[in-house]
Amino acid sequence: MTKLPATVNCNGCTACCKGGIMIILRPEDGYVVERYQTVDTVNPITHQPAKMLAHKENGDCFYLGPNGCTIHGSAPVLCTGYDCGEQYREMTRAMRAMWRRNPDPNARAVIASGKRVWIERGCP
Repeated sequence: MTKLPATVNCNGCTACCKGGIMIILRPEDGYVVERYQTVDTVNPITHQPAKMLAHKENGDCFYLGPNGCTIHGSAPVLCTGYDCGEQYREMTRAMRAMWRRNPDPNARAVIASGKRVWIERGCP
């Protein structure tokens, strides 16, 4: 399983771990799916049955604890390699405006975090 290098210090931010974000676990990526708490779903790209990380009742990732990720050392690459600053950089102004109007406070928090990270990197 390939892990991306960590490129962002989250400084305790867990915005992307909240709000029911779909993290698909694919055995072909090297995951032993049975090691994770999962639920059945349909992969939105392949439209095939899939397993995704489970969520708590409030929408948080099943593995989000009071001090952050409880499985960070074995978390899926979608989690460990996610860079909200890069996501923010890649968005057009129109996309950023649309996300800021999103009624989901977690979606707005991810974009706000991305902007903060991008500015901290000294980017315009």
